[in-house]
Amino acid sequence: MRFSPFALLVCVAVLCGLAFSFLPWPDSGPGRETARGPDADEAYRIASELVARRDAALRAHDADALSLLTAEGSAARRADLNLLEGLGSIAALETVVMDVEVRSELEWDVRSVQYAFESSDGTVQDGPLPQRCTRWTLERDPWRVSATAPCEG
Repeated sequence: MRFSPFALLVCVAVLCGLAFSFLPWPDSGPGRETARGPDADEAYRIASELVARRDAALRAHDADALSLLTAEGSAARRADLNLLEGLGSIAALETVVMDVEVRSELEWDVRSVQYAFESSDGTVQDGPLPQRCTRWTLERDPWRVSATAPCEG
């Protein structure tokens, strides 16, 4: 049996390709987006920013700022605008994201705690509310919530 130098070259190329595919590349580290979407650290940062901006928009009773956080024509936008309409002015509101589980690029389970709520009519929340988990369906560029539902399981 005669061994071809070309066959040897092909085998080496295939093995090198396989070896390189298992190396960690700089764009796959913490805080980076992958083909599946953001990793948990990046999703936590995005969710925390959206929640903080939502709290600020509700405190300011700013429908335009609130609308920037949800997808055009979405159930999430309608729910937020209905909430804003039903609320009087808010003196204090603080919600903190505790954890985010990335289920897919555009579906995340967001666990949060509302620590403070005080309305101008004197309604005051006594202590933090229990942690809740909400499944977010998102759109990106920019990140916006299009739907929410309680987490399953």
